[in-house]
Amino acid sequence: MKIYTVGASEEELARLREFCLKNGWDFVQARRFGRPSRDYPVQKVLDAFRQHKNIRATARLLEISPGTVQRILKKQGVLQERNRKHGAT
Repeated sequence: MKIYTVGASEEELARLREFCLKNGWDFVQARRFGRPSRDYPVQKVLDAFRQHKNIRATARLLEISPGTVQRILKKQGVLQERNRKHGAT
């Protein structure tokens, strides 16, 4: 039997770990759900974007998705938020 814990305090985890070991169960502490995040080198993305001035070309060069490039550039303040409704920029 496996017990998964998310967001438990250290005291609760210690008690649960002891209980699991006493009963012969596996104790697995989950970090979080979903796909693990990947860290891309931000400076490489910025340099490639300055060179190409195009999100798709930058994504192709770095072999990552255009959405990832756009997210990184927005976080760094290079791209402005756009309102895509009715073609407004």
